[in-house]
Order: sequence, then structure tokens, then C-alpha cells
Amino acid sequence: MGWQQHLGYYNYGLLVIAAATLVRGDFSYDDPSQWAETDPDCGGMRQSPIDIVRSAATLPPLDHAAPLLVNGADRKPRSIVVTNNGHTAQYTFHWSKESERPTLVGGPLPPGAPYVLEQLHFHWGADNGRGSEHTFDGVATAAEAHFVFYKQEYGSFEQAVTESDGLAVIGALYEIGGDKVKAGAKWARPLPKIRPSGTTVTLEGGEVFSLDSVAPGGSWLRYYSYAGSLTTPPCAEVVTWIVRDGTSPIAQKDLDELRNLRASDGQPLVDNYRPVQPLNGRPVVRLPTGRYAQEDADLSWHPNDVSFDSTDVKGGRASHPSWSYSLRDALGPPNWPIVAPACSGQFQSPININTSRALRVNRKVPLEIVGLHNRPIAITAENEGYSVKFTPQWGFRTRPIMRGGPLKTPYFFEQMHFHWGRNNTEGSEHRINGQQFPLEVHLVFYNGLYASLAEAAPEVDGLAVIGFFYDVVPGSSSFSFNTWSNFLPQVRQPHAKLEIPTTRTFSLQDVVGPMGWSYYSYDGSLTTPPCLETVNWIVSNKRLSATELDMSRLRSLITSRREPMLQNYRTPQPQNTRRVFFY
Repeated sequence: MGWQQHLGYYNYGLLVIAAATLVRGDFSYDDPSQWAETDPDCGGMRQSPIDIVRSAATLPPLDHAAPLLVNGADRKPRSIVVTNNGHTAQYTFHWSKESERPTLVGGPLPPGAPYVLEQLHFHWGADNGRGSEHTFDGVATAAEAHFVFYKQEYGSFEQAVTESDGLAVIGALYEIGGDKVKAGAKWARPLPKIRPSGTTVTLEGGEVFSLDSVAPGGSWLRYYSYAGSLTTPPCAEVVTWIVRDGTSPIAQKDLDELRNLRASDGQPLVDNYRPVQPLNGRPVVRLPTGRYAQEDADLSWHPNDVSFDSTDVKGGRASHPSWSYSLRDALGPPNWPIVAPACSGQFQSPININTSRALRVNRKVPLEIVGLHNRPIAITAENEGYSVKFTPQWGFRTRPIMRGGPLKTPYFFEQMHFHWGRNNTEGSEHRINGQQFPLEVHLVFYNGLYASLAEAAPEVDGLAVIGFFYDVVPGSSSFSFNTWSNFLPQVRQPHAKLEIPTTRTFSLQDVVGPMGWSYYSYDGSLTTPPCLETVNWIVSNKRLSATELDMSRLRSLITSRREPMLQNYRTPQPQNTRRVFFY
């Protein structure tokens, strides 16, 4: 069903829910078409699962702007009760504190209404060519996990299943992994102990696991959503379905352990999935609306990249993005939510920083960048068609790390890029007391808890970006003292790349100088589509210097639309309820 539904109410034969009461166990997968004879809702117009046709998915409404967040997916519970209820293997999580229970917010769910985890369970087939309940373009996979959540305001799972918006379920599909996928996942280890129908085992201590470990390898920001139902009797139409795009790997041995379970009649418990149901005109929404560039090995993704549509990628190179900085363009900044709904969110960047309203922070661990002076072994300079980016390649343990200040964990440096305007009175994205500067550089870091920038970017704590403003030195049209500027003429054309060798590389200290400056910090977003609200912003009070020659070289770059790159900044966004801190 997704993460929430199956877990607590409907999927199972005995179906044990949080209150340990028994719910419908008198159904069979032998002929699901007969379910409506005893449970009329099973013949309704909003039934699940469905076949998801990717090409028919629609853009999300503008109120679908906030990113989907699974808060606490990395937390481990106090214990997990694993039950073979005759229809599935169900895992019910128990927490030391209610506040530790993972929550699901944003995306297609009502604003400001968290859903809390109840349980998870699985569906699988007798062979590897079937088993998932949902299908994509008519193709099933070997298995599907459902993570079942209920709307917190209803107080309990039992009450939530009686409400029209009571449940949200995340569906994660599985395919058999290769040799590198090790058998014996923690969720699979208790299965031999619950082979007979009706048996239960409790996991504690080192046996428990987090949600993240159950469905690795996917992104919570890539999914399809629709209004549906429980996938077993009573088939209540109370579920917001969130089906992850793509699959997670499962070891053949772990899948075989599921197949070794016994149903209520003593036979092998296999093919415990409901066939897909008619869509009946329901919209299926796809998020994100484009393609993350990590899907294309030849496209380098970074926080200010757009999600490319497949039609924008030609010959291994991106053509012009499906958005624009021009206010005259139909897809200029005011209409970015059409391309990326998150761009109309409540935590957008940049902002105007009112220094008199910033909250002063004392006695904090100083912000530092370890490896500020390290020089990379190479740097790739790239004209991305809407900015210029410098991405270093690092030797062993030389990548700079930022820590302290407002950051709870270390962040690794990935790249830097620039924003500027038509003249020296405009250009920066952030403003200070309404003042705009001619140039702003962004140093992009990703959270060290994640393996890469691409993995970190969708996470709520995934990114940290430092912004520095530049002043322009008068009468400086004939010289430059910024090393990065010397490489701009060689990447003037859109999508041009230059590999800078070791002998000509530069360090972060060469760009921004030593540490020790004061700064402002706030929670914000990427400043271009997809506008994901996953950035810890650090805006430095230190001013850097650029020359007229530097600015001329930047404005001479050519965009993807074959025009001079004269203006590539987003105007300030509402601060709303956010607080800005001064360190």
C-alpha cells in the first residue's frame, strides 16, 4: 500500500494493529475480484493498487510545493514486533517516546499536518517477475514494501482509518540485486522464526533497524502520488499513496525467506498482491517534474541546477533549461512554480537580511573550514548556460570540510558558482538592508552523513552554502587579482568545459581569504529550480573584491539561449516566519 496503509490495518490476514486488536482476516488472494461481495468498498472508484503510466502523470498543483520529508527515517525504535499474520510479514515499531516516531510531511499531504509511522509490511510473488502491487507502465517487480503512516491529529491508527485523509502509505518496489547485495538484511533475519502463520517475534537491541535500511538506494523526493485505498479488505478509500520512482535492491536469499513463510492454510505464502485496479480518471502526480541529473552520468548536478526534462538533453549535453531569469519570459522567475512547485514554498531563497532584526548568537562553536588552504589535483570550469561553476577534484583526505557555527554535522565542499547583474548596482542574490551588490559567489557543501552531493541534496539537512558579496574596484578594467577570472574566456560558449591542471589550481583560501568573519544564517532553499528547501544558508559579512575586468569577463559569457549572460540572480523571497541569526 505504501508506507502507511498496510502496516496497520488492511493487508493482512490477521492484521495486528497498534492496539493489538484483530481486523479482517477472512479474505483470500485466490480471487480478489470477490472481495466486494463482503466489503463493498473493494468495488469503489478509488481503489489501489494501480498501474502508473509515467507518460500520463501530471504536474502537481501549486499547493504541492513543499518537498516530501520523512523525518526520523534513520532512527531506530526501542523494539519491533514481527508477525506472520497469514497474509504478509508485518513489522510494528515501538518507540521509547512518541516524539521519536518517524513522521511524514509535505509533498501531497495537507500543509502542516504530519503523518506518523505505524508499521510496514511486504508483498511478493512466487517468482521474480511478479510480486509488487503497483506496476510501472505495465511492468511488475519482485516485491513491494508498504510503509504505513496515519494522520497524527486523529490520535490513533484505528481512528485514522475511518477518516477520508487518515492514511498515507509509501510504496517502495524491489528488484533482485546483483552479487554486491548481501543477503541477511536486518528486516529479513527474523523471518525463519515466524514461518508458521500466526507466529510473532520481538526484536530488541542490536536487532532493530531504521526505515532507511529497509529501502535503500532511492530518493524520497522522486515519487508518484495519487488518491487511493487499502489494498486488502476492507479496501477503505482513505489513503494518499506515495510510490517511489525506481527500485531498491533485494537479495535473492532474503526474498526466498519471505516465500518460505506459510499462509493461514499452511501453504507457501506467495503471490500476496492485489491486481491493479482501474484508475477511473484519477490524476497521478509525478515529483520531481523533470529529471535529476544524476540519472545522466554526463551531467553534473549541483544545488542550483534545474531538473532537466528528457527533451532538454541532447547528445549527452543539456540544451537550454526549462526556466529563465527573464521577467519577460513565460517561464521567468514568477512562473518557476510551473516547472518546480517547490519554488512557491515558504522557505525560499534568497532573502533580504534586515540586520536590526537578526537574532544575535553568542557562545557557539566557531565556524571553521578545515583544509581551506588545500589545493585540488584538478578543477573543472564549466559554463552551465546560466552561470559558471568551478568543481575541484581532490586527492586523498584533502577535500575541505566545514563544521561548527549553525551546523550540527561536518559538510564537505563540492563546488562554487557565481551570480551577477547587468551593472555594478545589481547582481547579488541576497541583500543586506535592501542593498544589492554587483557579484555573489556561492560555496556549496553537502552533509557528510550522505555519500555524495546528489544523495544529500533532497534531504532536509543536506546542504550548506556560504554566500560572499563582492565590491568592484574602481578603474580596474585592465587587470584582475582573482585567479578564477583568468579561466572565464576559455568557457565563454554555453556548456564549454575546461580542465584546469594541478599546476594552475587554486585553494578556497585563494578565493575568500582566511576565516574569522561574522555572518548571518537561516534556513532556505536552492535559488533556482527545483528550489528544494534543504539549504543551511551562511551569508558572510566579509566583502571580497572584483575588478572591472572580472565583471566584463562574467558578462561576456553566453547563455544556453545564445545571449550574453548579463543577469542571473533571483530576487529576494518572503522571509515568512523564519528567523535570521547573526554569528
